[in-house]
Amino acid sequence: MVISTRVSIQWPPEEAEELSHTMAFTSPQGHYVDIRILKTHYPYVQHKNQPFFDEVFQWCLCGTEQPIEGTNKIRFINEIDSQAIAKSVRSGKYVAPGEDIGDFSAIEGSHDRKEVGSMVNPATGRVQDYIEIWRSLDPLRSTPTEEVREPAESEPESITGFSLEIKDNSRYLGKLIRLGFWIQGIVYDKQSENIHVIRSHFNSAVAEWQNQIEYGQIDQFPLTFAGEVGDKVSVSSSFSWSCVEREK
Repeated sequence: MVISTRVSIQWPPEEAEELSHTMAFTSPQGHYVDIRILKTHYPYVQHKNQPFFDEVFQWCLCGTEQPIEGTNKIRFINEIDSQAIAKSVRSGKYVAPGEDIGDFSAIEGSHDRKEVGSMVNPATGRVQDYIEIWRSLDPLRSTPTEEVREPAESEPESITGFSLEIKDNSRYLGKLIRLGFWIQGIVYDKQSENIHVIRSHFNSAVAEWQNQIEYGQIDQFPLTFAGEVGDKVSVSSSFSWSCVEREK
């Protein structure tokens, strides 16, 4: 159960930079929702005249990860890939979600992690080698205004978490993950070729969810879900969410 923020990305020989506010939520069973919103649009509040999603987000991804046995590599199998959707919309031809294999290693003298691999550079549209630096955050103590690192060594705490999916629906795909006081999700409407995205933080001082990203129809996300694995919840007449994973 990990919330990671990206510190930087480098496309050698260019210098490292970070133009997005990236948070990747990964569940114990390998479900992930990875939202990379441009810093110029964060936090993002719903607009009446909403820009196309690739003007707001660098990338929105969700899927499942598979560790590659005997290595430090992880295969990320994307179920929703906003870059592929944007290419489909602009070209008029279907573009399948991509896959990525990241090779992870520790950074000496730091608790951050380095990931290397190859993927499409959004700025060039070409597959290029990359270097990313990731930092794990405490899902209970990090807030929208203060990032708190996950302790290097500590006793496990009881953290509320769940993974919900939109399954067996011909029009919609979706994934929503809660880790501690944070929740993040994405829905893809295959008919309209649009996405809906939420990122929210639970402010315990006032006992309410406070949205940091609300793009599209955010009332489709059941932030207050309290069921168990196998339960279904509907907040839209078009689809239901299924709980595929639960942590108390």
